[in-house]
Amino acid sequence: MAATKSRKPGPGRPKGVPNKVTKDIRAVALDMSPLATERLRALLKSENETVAMAAVREVYDRAFGRATQHVEHSGDLGLFSMLEAARARLTDEGAEWTGDNTKPN
Repeated sequence: MAATKSRKPGPGRPKGVPNKVTKDIRAVALDMSPLATERLRALLKSENETVAMAAVREVYDRAFGRATQHVEHSGDLGLFSMLEAARARLTDEGAEWTGDNTKPN
């Protein structure tokens, strides 16, 4: 018996078409947003400094976007450097590098 195709050809949902579940969840969240805004406003006035500061951070993150996090590194952290370091360790341990995907001799 031949298999029948139950799907349209192609890799799933076309680009730009939102997930139906995500759309439903977003609708519920939008309905609750006035309540959440009022709660956040109340937390901004909290006597507990930790709670108030967390509320301030939430408001600022949404109003201005999260601050960028700067990361510094020194040296080359690329794949080639990691492979060279692994090869050097193998040759230091007395193994002969074969240059292919097999285990060292």
